[in-house]
Amino acid sequence: MADRSQEAQFKKKERISLVDTYRSIVSYITPDHIFYLQVAVAIVIGFIILYVLTRRVAKRVGRGRNIVLVGGCEAGKTALLYTLTAGTMPLTVTSFKENIASYDTGKKKVKMVDVPGHERVRGTVFDRYKEDARAIVFLLDSATLHTNVRDVAEQLFSVLSDTAVQAACCPVAVLCNKQDLELAKAAPIIERALQKEIDVLRETSVSRLAPISSTLGKSSSINRSPTSVLGVAGKPFSFSDLNRTPVTFLEASVLEDKSLQPLRDWIELVS
Repeated sequence: MADRSQEAQFKKKERISLVDTYRSIVSYITPDHIFYLQVAVAIVIGFIILYVLTRRVAKRVGRGRNIVLVGGCEAGKTALLYTLTAGTMPLTVTSFKENIASYDTGKKKVKMVDVPGHERVRGTVFDRYKEDARAIVFLLDSATLHTNVRDVAEQLFSVLSDTAVQAACCPVAVLCNKQDLELAKAAPIIERALQKEIDVLRETSVSRLAPISSTLGKSSSINRSPTSVLGVAGKPFSFSDLNRTPVTFLEASVLEDKSLQPLRDWIELVS
């Protein structure tokens, strides 16, 4: 009986001791301490919010891993892929399947994806890789542009208007290939011609303008429509107005390795 009484007194003393300890600690806390504590908590919360927002913005910007090559048939995409990644240019035919290779910029390695140019498959393949695109290289044949400028403009317009490309703020290089040919047009001439065509296209109603699934391939499973306005509303279309998807025009010939140096520099810059 005596033991139980002593145990109860001990527990009572222990509880009183904890209360006293708490009171003694509180007695040392001044209004200044409370103020500094509030400031510290606010700073910590601020850093947490900033970190979360930075991660979300970085995710939206979509710094992907792939350099995606797009364009029509016989534009030179596959030849460019192997020239850049392997230093060789094999004989190529119209592709029905993507070609993938690793490209070393000198500072890092990136994956380069050659999207087939055939209209039956290019939309599906583009859908597969656009979400992870770090940059896009749009190839065109500088020597035959005068015969198919409308088709080329529609393809480029569809790429630039794609919601995933815009959301990722994906830079685009328009590579005016086959500059070694006699009928090849210079990049400034090609840029002006495409601007005029796109200016007409963006005025076309959405119902008449085929979505990217049509211009990049009818087999696309996603119903994507271009944005209502590409560029600045109320003024003629200009590539210089595309802030979300900055466009750079370059000249090259896959047959002449030295001519690809500006493209190599651009890829290193955007990677």
